[in-house]
Amino acid sequence: MRDYGASRGVVRDVLQQLNDTGVVTRTQGVGTRSLLASPARRHPLHGGGNAAPHSVQRRIIDTPRTVEERMKRCGPRVLRVEHLVIVDGIVCAVSTSYLAPPTAALLENVDLGAGIHDLLRNGGLMVSSTEHVIGAMLADTATAHRLGIPTSSPLLSLEQTMYDLTGEALCFSTTAIRPDQMSLFVETTEVTPGIGTEPVTVSVG
Repeated sequence: MRDYGASRGVVRDVLQQLNDTGVVTRTQGVGTRSLLASPARRHPLHGGGNAAPHSVQRRIIDTPRTVEERMKRCGPRVLRVEHLVIVDGIVCAVSTSYLAPPTAALLENVDLGAGIHDLLRNGGLMVSSTEHVIGAMLADTATAHRLGIPTSSPLLSLEQTMYDLTGEALCFSTTAIRPDQMSLFVETTEVTPGIGTEPVTVSVG
């Protein structure tokens, strides 16, 4: 709520809209659960599967305040990588990733592959751990245009901060997801030191 400037009431209203449209179910005293996840049809949001990425923009920008908070010592300039996640011809998510020097210099011209995890891997970088923040948001005008939906439509939001083997932040990513097309499926596996972690995946609704 703090990061997106949304009040508790707005978040509550978004979750209620998702409940009313059958995207989630809400149980008092228990919480909110997605109804779209299908174990038989899983598509990765940040790597592989049937989700096709489409690169929108890749350029060096002044470091946004949110990125400064998530990536300590990132410096005044970062590489911003934007791409769309397309499944069966439908734009289902908009993802924006930020990478700081010296990582940015290594990845400025590297193939995006299936998403940010492939970009890091193709650049020879290893992700040892990832922090996730999953929430709800309303689509601003630019995001709504890219997703082909009305402004202020309810969206799922995913924030990821990825760390290298030394614990230094490699990348910070934000993703706006159409809940009528995709749902988050997070799988945690045992991590062997020096091997890294698997990327987050999503299921098509």
